[in-house]
Amino acid sequence: MKFEQLVSIALCAIGLYSIDQPACGLDLSVPAVRGDVSRTALGDGTGVVVGVIDSGVDDTHPALAGVDSLGQPRLLAEANFVGTEPGNTGDDVVGHGTQVASVIASRDAQFTGLAPDSRFVNARVLDSSNGFPNDLQVRDGIGFAIDQGADVLNLSLNYFGIFSSGNQQLDYMIDWAAEEMGISTAVCVGNISQGTGAPVVRGPGGAFNGITVGRTDFDF
Repeated sequence: MKFEQLVSIALCAIGLYSIDQPACGLDLSVPAVRGDVSRTALGDGTGVVVGVIDSGVDDTHPALAGVDSLGQPRLLAEANFVGTEPGNTGDDVVGHGTQVASVIASRDAQFTGLAPDSRFVNARVLDSSNGFPNDLQVRDGIGFAIDQGADVLNLSLNYFGIFSSGNQQLDYMIDWAAEEMGISTAVCVGNISQGTGAPVVRGPGGAFNGITVGRTDFDF
């Protein structure tokens, strides 16, 4: 299994945790999914670019800012695809995308992410309510991340409706990225703990070539 796939699986599984939550932070959650073992065996992400398709990223956060070990800016590119909020340039007004990015790339001394030397593309597709009206803006964000050279895509989002046939346009795009571009996509759609359809995998978890992962909680 490629380094990118291992990172994808692990970052999805611990995607609920934040570097700002010491009680259930990366110091506990990374070892819980053996992320520290894979990081030691496969490296810290040098040269890997991760597309964070989410609510935006606070790239000024000390754990995410600066340059990698090769002297390249950790933020490779960013863009906002939420058409109803055109004034936003990629800023995270919800916190979810920054949280996800921290799982991937945090290099805080205590709360270290899965790939602390990786770079990332910030594609803002979730609006200020942490949702999306249709998958067009999500697909636009994926296309942007691919164009910028992403090796891995992370989608910590899902449809509200239960679409699990694998026949949505978003599913097809994830399949295309894997088959034609060799890009792994982590699809984190199992982190709904309650409500209608909670135990059911939702789209884009139906994509045949995505890596669909559930969640962990504090009872490891």
